[in-house]
Amino acid sequence: GYLSQYLHAKYGYFVLGIEADESKIRSAKTRQLKWFPETLEHVQYVHHRVTSKSSIEIYKHLNNTQWDLSKGVSLIGLHTCGDLISSIIEVFILNSYLKNLVVMPCCYHKMQFIDVNGAEIFQNFPSSQKLLKEWKNAKCARFLKRPFLRLACQQRPDAWKSFDEHELEARAFRLLTRSILELYVKKENLLLVKNKRKTAKANTCDNSFETFLTEIDSGYTIKHGSELEDTPKDDFQKHAALLTELWKSKCDESSNLKLLIGALLVLQACLQPVCENLLLLDKVERLKESEVVQSAKFIKIANEALSARCFCLISSKHNL
Repeated sequence: GYLSQYLHAKYGYFVLGIEADESKIRSAKTRQLKWFPETLEHVQYVHHRVTSKSSIEIYKHLNNTQWDLSKGVSLIGLHTCGDLISSIIEVFILNSYLKNLVVMPCCYHKMQFIDVNGAEIFQNFPSSQKLLKEWKNAKCARFLKRPFLRLACQQRPDAWKSFDEHELEARAFRLLTRSILELYVKKENLLLVKNKRKTAKANTCDNSFETFLTEIDSGYTIKHGSELEDTPKDDFQKHAALLTELWKSKCDESSNLKLLIGALLVLQACLQPVCENLLLLDKVERLKESEVVQSAKFIKIANEALSARCFCLISSKHNL
């Protein structure tokens, strides 16, 4: 509810906040009653998961507010995660009363896809006919898969320029440890389930494999791939011993692996904007192809050294 209240306080907008998580709706309403009770008629919240087929539901909720919609409505999103950006664009295109679009896409790696004989077909990318044609001709679905989306989510190059030697070394270490963990999980047919959003404390990492094992023990539940039950707690010592053995065999001090990891991180930093720009420009093309849009562009509104996602998609229709 923070963005909704801000837009009303700053510009006097009437705001309908749409949220898929009911707990966040309750929190927003509780906060509103406590701090902004005078806005109850002007800032309202509804529970709904937005999809490309949400037009009727959204219009129904807007009508229930009894606000004057004659001047048009703007769609605004601060965190349009994964496929949500595509759904919002489709709703925007289909409804004439929606005049402006202002959204910040993020979490590209959460886009849904289906696996077809080793090719990953994304549900909502490419969304423009222009890119889709080239994508199919080049058979991109066979090699631009989920890692491509994850790479687009990484920090942008300006952030890397600010890292000192200690930070770069820590990032290389974290990449190595995650790689060893993934190799072990695949080799042993295991499944890792996160117990919390962030499993490692980046700022407190001492580049010690023992510390990493402690973070794994507290941050993950380990399951066997063929079983539903969790791995017993006392079994983690067995995993820790095998992980340590694998670490020593792959990452001993005499190997050039750490040097190669550093080069890989630099390569990622160079490729990240290329991957992200392809995703962003596809959305601009989709809007322009609709023929109802007067303008569509991305504007950098945040410092990329501070925020991984810094681009905002702004679009308006003809005859405002």
